[in-house]
Amino acid sequence: MIITASDNEIQILVKKYNLSNEQVGFVALVLDTYFSNAYDFETTQERIMENSGLDEKTAEKIILSGGVLYFNRLDVIKQNEILDLLVQKEIDLVDFRAELLEMEATVITQEELLTETGDDRNDLLNIFRDHFKEIIVSYGESREMINESVIENLFMEGASFQEEVVKALQANQQLVSTQPIMVNGQEVQPTIGNWLADFKANNLIDASNAVKIQYFNNSKNFRSLSESDKNLITRLLEIYRRIENYQQFLAKIDTENWHIIPPLPNEDELRKKEKIDDLKDHYAEDLKWLKEKYNLTAGETKYQSLTVQELLAVLDKEPQNPEVVLPVLQVLNEKDATLQSLNNLNLVSRIKNGEFYPGLKGFQDKPLFRQILDIAELAADESALFVMHLAGINKNLMGLAYADLKENSFKWR
Repeated sequence: MIITASDNEIQILVKKYNLSNEQVGFVALVLDTYFSNAYDFETTQERIMENSGLDEKTAEKIILSGGVLYFNRLDVIKQNEILDLLVQKEIDLVDFRAELLEMEATVITQEELLTETGDDRNDLLNIFRDHFKEIIVSYGESREMINESVIENLFMEGASFQEEVVKALQANQQLVSTQPIMVNGQEVQPTIGNWLADFKANNLIDASNAVKIQYFNNSKNFRSLSESDKNLITRLLEIYRRIENYQQFLAKIDTENWHIIPPLPNEDELRKKEKIDDLKDHYAEDLKWLKEKYNLTAGETKYQSLTVQELLAVLDKEPQNPEVVLPVLQVLNEKDATLQSLNNLNLVSRIKNGEFYPGLKGFQDKPLFRQILDIAELAADESALFVMHLAGINKNLMGLAYADLKENSFKWR
């Protein structure tokens, strides 16, 4: 499981505990480490307190809230640990979960924002006024939907729509950082609208790169920000410049690069991570289906007490029955990590003599493990998934199969 600051569960924590951008990134990282069992509860609590400036009670509640929100994705050991902690802290699980679910109803996801947008210009303007902070860091289809809607309205209405977008942004009260900023000699809250006023006060809208760099280096407002907030403000300035100068921008840029909201600098990495997360979910769901299809759990229990030689005898007797082959191979994988015993199978000599699939070209060139699974008539993606599962226990099987990110599938090498 990989936890990121964009997870809906983390956004619930942001809302409930009023976390800043800098705090939420670190909280997500530490929770990810805790849920993977690299930290114990006390270490996790200390790390959150040290690096986020939160008090002991808040750090404790954040960990427990995260445990409840991610509960179904945790392993059994971690689930039991969370339940034990709730009992120790005298927190009722049902009431606590209800409290979090109530908070969840107030969190607006990017998908919900975007599906409401459609062709309705008023909904689009509402996003700029009330939820633009989320859109600044959006990527992929989320960003493209906003881009298409903005550009379409700019073409249809021109300057009148542009002015409304600018007004919506100027009215945006979402905070970037928690420290006040100075704009035109006055101390004001660091809202998106006030940051735009600071850009204008420093003549950044039509400024050269040199002038922008000078602002980034010298502005007390900017220099006081965390790195994550600096990135957000830099991106906000670029988006605002494109909106203010949309005619010149669209005229000099190729149509495929018409991005009022530009791609994120690390978008390729984000897309890759997203594919990996999808593949992990796919793997978990398919493995569960595979185990149910071939009664793997029951079979493993049935054969667990057999010796290696007894397991080989069972495999020799029913090599074409996947409900026998899969659990036997799994138990054998645990009892003989080198898998050298497979070479003692009577089945091996029968394979070499061409008893199975004699006319199939290339059958005997495959790894022995693959040949055995082919004889059991597993589809290639099923057998590849099964071997990847066993490789998680036995490193000797690593590298035989792999996950294809492009096709979101499992294959033999």
